[in-house]
Amino acid sequence: EPSLSRVARIAPALRGAPLARIFHVPDEGTCDAWSLGPGLLRGALRHGARLRLGVRVLRLHARAGRIVGASTSDGAEDADLVVIAAGAWSSSLARGLGVERTLTPRARHLFQSTPHPTFAAASPHPWCWIDDAGLYLRPEAGGFLMSPCDETDETPAEGPGSRGAPREEARDSLVQKLTRLCPTLADLGIGAGWVGYRTFTPSRAPLCGRDPEIDGLAWIAGLGGFGVTCALALAEDLTRALCVAR
Repeated sequence: EPSLSRVARIAPALRGAPLARIFHVPDEGTCDAWSLGPGLLRGALRHGARLRLGVRVLRLHARAGRIVGASTSDGAEDADLVVIAAGAWSSSLARGLGVERTLTPRARHLFQSTPHPTFAAASPHPWCWIDDAGLYLRPEAGGFLMSPCDETDETPAEGPGSRGAPREEARDSLVQKLTRLCPTLADLGIGAGWVGYRTFTPSRAPLCGRDPEIDGLAWIAGLGGFGVTCALALAEDLTRALCVAR
């Protein structure tokens, strides 16, 4: 817990911020999904996986309380084991089986700032999260990737993709929070933005493991805001559990 006087050196973006307490965790970082993806795909292929990109699962099928396959946009597939890991669309897939699991998609915005000298004032600049006020920012492309930490319950359209256009009210909320909480960034230009989905269970704990009602059905869903960070480890654990069970 550094003194407030050290904030200008550790995180210049917070200089002058009306904060009572700050925690600095130097070993924390971010997970780069763009770097993870290609490596994971290559590893899956080396181990015999068959990948079908651009194919939508339309409906899962069960008979006598057990998974038997799925209908896809590319035809029918037989399967005696299915893992639902479909993010905001997970609960709708199970609903076709008569299984109700409460998974709520919530929209959240991200905005990219224009370059700013504060970015270069610390090397590297830490990512910052003012949790109780709801403001997130981390260095990105010479500026900051930022979120007003909004959450709006929203049913996503049928795919593909979950990235949508930003809403003006979210941009206004971000500007207000930056002005109040990060006065040194009051002149920060806000560029492109987008809205995506984070999906939660009622307890905000992830839904992972075998389904209690349908044999051969398992879940990795409801990961909220830590899906990219934890999905790989959860998938490894679930794979081990399912392989042992078989």
